[in-house]
Amino acid sequence: MAGGVVINNGYVYYVGGCRIVSGAQICTNGSASRTADTIYYAQIANDGTLRRPDVCTGASKQYAGSWCVDNNNTINGSVGLAGFGHTVFNNRIYAIGGTNGKDWQTKVYYTQLAADGSL
Repeated sequence: MAGGVVINNGYVYYVGGCRIVSGAQICTNGSASRTADTIYYAQIANDGTLRRPDVCTGASKQYAGSWCVDNNNTINGSVGLAGFGHTVFNNRIYAIGGTNGKDWQTKVYYTQLAADGSL
């Protein structure tokens, strides 16, 4: 919830979001942040279905169904981000503002995308 989805060069990416929503608070549980820092990506097949990307190897990467879960390359370090604006341009995913679960952010974060869909 409250993450971002972008499509670039035949891949779909899901970035960040909330791991827990507690009452009126967004992405917190008491005083602890519950934002996700993970980026998921999958290849879009010609028929529109999602399939596992050919490349999903390396530290902190694993498959979850059709998705490659990358716990190493994140949008803003290891804190996580939710409720942000997002776009993709020139093979980069951009996240603007949002919350880290404790404070509202004013920065623009980005991560570079490789031609094979990996981060």
